[in-house]
Amino acid sequence: MLKMIIADDESIILRGIRKLVDWNELGINIVEEYTDGKEALLGILAKNPDIALLDINMPGLNGIEILKYITTKEEINTKVIFISGFQEFEYAKAAIKYGVTEYLLKPVIVEELLNAVEKIIHEINREKDISKPAQEISQETPVNYHKLVDIPQENYIPVYTEILFTSEVIPQVKKLVTFSFLSYLEKYLEENEFGIVFKKSENIAIILKGEDVKKAKDILYEIVTNAKEVMGHQVAFIMGEVVDCMSKIPESYSRCLEWKGYLFFHGEIKAPILVYGEPVFFKKSSMDELKVEMNRLVEALITMDSERFLQSYQQFCKGVCNLSDGKKEDACYYFCSMIRLLQEKLQGMNLCERDTDVKEFLEIGRSTSSFKEMKEKYCLVIKEYMDNIGDSVKFQEKKEIILAKQYIEERYMENLTLEVMAKELHMNPYYFSSYFKKNTGENFKDYLNRVRVTHALSLLISTDLKIYGIAIEVGFRDARSLTEAFQKIYKETPANYKKRICQHSN
Repeated sequence: MLKMIIADDESIILRGIRKLVDWNELGINIVEEYTDGKEALLGILAKNPDIALLDINMPGLNGIEILKYITTKEEINTKVIFISGFQEFEYAKAAIKYGVTEYLLKPVIVEELLNAVEKIIHEINREKDISKPAQEISQETPVNYHKLVDIPQENYIPVYTEILFTSEVIPQVKKLVTFSFLSYLEKYLEENEFGIVFKKSENIAIILKGEDVKKAKDILYEIVTNAKEVMGHQVAFIMGEVVDCMSKIPESYSRCLEWKGYLFFHGEIKAPILVYGEPVFFKKSSMDELKVEMNRLVEALITMDSERFLQSYQQFCKGVCNLSDGKKEDACYYFCSMIRLLQEKLQGMNLCERDTDVKEFLEIGRSTSSFKEMKEKYCLVIKEYMDNIGDSVKFQEKKEIILAKQYIEERYMENLTLEVMAKELHMNPYYFSSYFKKNTGENFKDYLNRVRVTHALSLLISTDLKIYGIAIEVGFRDARSLTEAFQKIYKETPANYKKRICQHSN
């Protein structure tokens, strides 16, 4: 890790800088803090830190005096970042001629600080010849294949490597953490003669040499542990097929890239290491199984059974992960399908006015960086519907009425009677009749007929079925019953209604 000291005569500034950034995550260790210029100079001479973050105006010695002195010492390679107040800004700019790398105005903004640190790291490593003179941290690193051919007739295992950032991590931090991780990998692999690492098209590639799959896994597990300690981030790997010559490495690595979508689901896939060609899941799910879980989830939500909802949601999410097979977009689609099903059910029971465009739901999933985050975001969407149902139950209808309406909506075409409904809701038929009218404002028969007529209306418009056929289809015993109910609601017969609609269309 790089060493850094901080010097400022205001302790609140020192605390702020320490907390402003996760320095360990960037591969930087703050070895000391000072509130006096003389002490800061002695610290630089004693510790020779890679970076010094100095206030310009300090007691003892100011920042410029410290900088002038250390530039005379060839053994001191410390890079300086000045922090200055607005009134010292021109003074800070003048310090460039003494070799100051960057200067920042108080109050320090995290983005500006990260930019300054990035430039410092680039400068340090350029001097150490770790990267090419014109190379930026984000660009590709060179591939040192000569390090792979020290021993003839080696086996090679290409490994796709990914740091599992959350969506909250800003691009500058990602950039610095990635660079720190690459530096660690390069040193670790070279010291142990395990292979090489390089970055190509924003992808980190490791090439292990002379190892079998078991030994390769042990090496990667050690990297997982060390990376977590060094960076505070998880890493994951996709191992390619073992090849016996370097010319086959690109093809094997390209297969790793085909699997990189699986790492979006790393929370559900327990192992941080996947091996290309080996099963990712013990058992594959089917679309029919997912639909069963989807319906259970919607039912639990509509009945406001929180415990059952959480259990069903976990099972549904497992099914989504399994069936998506490494495709983030597929996972978004399955979640959106479930929400659309929920909307349709709630709208059928007059419990949902919201009919959000599916694109809005898709964007929620697309904006996530992991399946764990996707699950959490869609769960919040679903719970919003549950809250709306709760409000409806509290201020409009009781849970039993919701169940009754749901049952009617699903089975209106059957021979529904008071006795059937009362049995379903564990009530006496006479009590159910009174209860239903009290909570809906209309008696059971009128409500059932209205549901049936609504569906009959749809069939009148969209099919060529005769009135009798439509009547049977929606649950009336004959055409006359449908006509009477239709006329009661729409003040005209179904035949007249269809004729009028057709004339209007023509």
